Amino acid sequence: MVKFYSMNETPILAFNALSGGEQERVLLEITLKIAYYHSMFNSAILLIENTNFHNIDSAGINRLFENIKNDKPNFQFFFTTNENYVFDGFKVHKLFMNENKIIEVC
Repeated sequence: MVKFYSMNETPILAFNALSGGEQERVLLEITLKIAYYHSMFNSAILLIENTNFHNIDSAGINRLFENIKNDKPNFQFFFTTNENYVFDGFKVHKLFMNENKIIEVC
C-alpha cells in the first residue's frame, strides 16, 4: 500500500485515487528505490520497457531520465522505447530489423 502525506503527515490521497500516469510514476519511483537499495549489496541491472508504462506522458519519462542522470546510480539502466524522449547524457543504441529479419545495432 502506498500513502501520500502532506507536510504535516496527514494522508492526502490513496493510490487508487491517482490517475493512471500518476500511479505509474509512483511504481517507477518504487522500482528505482528497490534498484538503488539492491545495488548497494549486489550487481544490478534495471530494465524498463516503455510499453509497460503507457499512461506516463513524455514529461514524466524525461523527469525519470533526469533523476537517474543526476543521481548517478550504481546499477546499469536500460530503457526500451520507440518514442522520442530527451536522452541527453545517456548512451543510446538503436535497434532495427533488416530485410533478413536480423536485428542490427546502429
